[in-house]
Amino acid sequence: MPGESPPGDGIEPSTRERPTEALVDALAVLAVGLEECAYLALESPVAACAAEWLGCAERCLALAEEALGVADSRAFLEKLRVLTWQGTELVEGDERFAAHVRARRRSREIPPAGKILDSPGERSNAPHDVLWAKTAARLRVKLALTGGVGPLAVDNYVSIGLTTTTLITGAGALSSAVRYEARAEALKALRDAGVDVVDARLDLRALFEHVSRCVLPAERRHGCARRALRLVGDWTERAGRAVDESGDDRSAGGDGSAGDDESEDAEWATVERLASADPNERTRCAAVACLGRLAAVRANSWERSVFVAGKTRNDKTRNPGRDAANAAVRRASTLVGLIAAGSSPERPEDVRRASAEALASSELLSRLPPAPGGQSRTKHPETNDVVYHDDPSAGPVLGEPVLRAWIVAFELLEDEDEDVRAVVATAVTSKRNRLGVPRDASTEECLRVAFAAVATRLARWPPYERYLLSTCRGPNVDRDRLRESIEDVGVVRRLFDREADNHHAESLLLAQLAARAITRVDAVRVGVMEAELASALDGVEAATAALAGVSGASPGVSGTTIRWEGGVTNHEVAFGPFCRAALGAWALATALTASGCHESFEGSDGKKVSDRARAIDETLRTIGLAPMAAAAWANARRALIGPKDWRDLEDEDGSNAEKTGGAYARVGPCFLLE
Repeated sequence: MPGESPPGDGIEPSTRERPTEALVDALAVLAVGLEECAYLALESPVAACAAEWLGCAERCLALAEEALGVADSRAFLEKLRVLTWQGTELVEGDERFAAHVRARRRSREIPPAGKILDSPGERSNAPHDVLWAKTAARLRVKLALTGGVGPLAVDNYVSIGLTTTTLITGAGALSSAVRYEARAEALKALRDAGVDVVDARLDLRALFEHVSRCVLPAERRHGCARRALRLVGDWTERAGRAVDESGDDRSAGGDGSAGDDESEDAEWATVERLASADPNERTRCAAVACLGRLAAVRANSWERSVFVAGKTRNDKTRNPGRDAANAAVRRASTLVGLIAAGSSPERPEDVRRASAEALASSELLSRLPPAPGGQSRTKHPETNDVVYHDDPSAGPVLGEPVLRAWIVAFELLEDEDEDVRAVVATAVTSKRNRLGVPRDASTEECLRVAFAAVATRLARWPPYERYLLSTCRGPNVDRDRLRESIEDVGVVRRLFDREADNHHAESLLLAQLAARAITRVDAVRVGVMEAELASALDGVEAATAALAGVSGASPGVSGTTIRWEGGVTNHEVAFGPFCRAALGAWALATALTASGCHESFEGSDGKKVSDRARAIDETLRTIGLAPMAAAAWANARRALIGPKDWRDLEDEDGSNAEKTGGAYARVGPCFLLE
């Protein structure tokens, strides 16, 4: 019949047509029932009963909020909110429950003469007491985030300020007077609510100042400290976005920003201390991640302070702007140092991930300068030769911390943990960096493209030149030390070699990326390359002398002849230094040849580069290199001597042709990039 429900529906027509009214009636009945037994939360000395009542009230209010909305102000809900607010007085409840526990203990035990069983201010750590404290703190924060209760429920800035004050002063949920379990639960409730809700319902600035200046410096519980650090980071980002939207462009050192600078100093110092000296590793990880987010909102002011200080560099008087610039660079250096220390391969995975997150959120990677363009050059009026003007570029405004941040990024892109690589790859491919790296690029492609792009942006900046050259050539080769290391290979016997800390990283990849940047980009000044080519040849000569000493090919030198399968350069101890030295010589010789300065260059001893290379080649031919090492030297020799002399040497002796034949005939100097 019309109007009847379908068979088996089981729901009355009126209920199905008006579900909201039925739900309101059910909520009203539930609220009245809770009101009648509210003495369990307000007067009961048993924490378990009070905790259960608060749990029921929390679920009732959550159901009402879901069905009716946060702003619903029906009388029975308002009365339930008031009763719940009264039942969440943390200090009063702790004292009531502790008094009950002390009374029961005194009734069971007779203390010895002169001994007091309990201190009047002692808290009970029974499970139900802790459960009540956590429930009360969480519920008080939730009530505050729904607009307050009673007189505090008025929707204006006075009500917001008063509600916030109830959380941070006296016996508030964020006060040091309450037990740490309650404080941790209150911080968790604020974190779970999200920044938008907290900012809309409470005074975010007052909360931020309390957590950063009062809670963090004195907090000794690592759980509370980690949650407070998370909130400081979240709220700092909101404050930074608010400044950007308002267009506030306060210059460092200005009178109007002195107070804010002092507060920023205190916040930074507190988080920096936790990141570097806290005994708990998880707290240090959270502090490093928070420090990166603090740096993100300060990076613009740091650059402004350095820029302003640069204008008054010649001023000999005390300059507050210069002091601010030094402080900015120091903070950036400290952050990058902490990130670098946590990104070492031997550190645990969660520590490396925290360092990667701090690097990604700090936005230091986006502080690269524009590309300086090609090196200026003119023609000599008499000889018509090209003359290069070795003009260095200025580099980033913040200086070396930006370079160190990119060095750490390159290393973390080779991390063995996929999640760590993904975090850094997302930061590197950000549009803020303007590097042209595709967002969907693999981590290896991201590393290659980003390395080349950074080489273009930091070209001819002296610190970056030093990084490129040291990464390409490796450490300076000490002949005696290398020879001792090679001799140890034939003496020391191990069942297993030491396991690598990072199985994913390829030790030669960054070296070959640096070599390609030197040859393909105008990244290093010609004068610097001329001086470094002599040092690179010194390294090749030192490695050659060490190999000759252990192979018996060096006349007048006694030593242990090392017999290794395929030759001693098949072992990493000998192959690594020799290959890096040869790679550096190839890169510098190739770049100088392209500039037209290679053929006429002479070292400090008056010998030409080609003559030194021929002498090295004569010694290496008597040693007999392993195929891969022979290919590395073949590429370097071709760049140092030239293709014509290369063909002549091949015609004189076919041994080198045999060594580099087969699978190694076409191995290039940057074979990992091919």
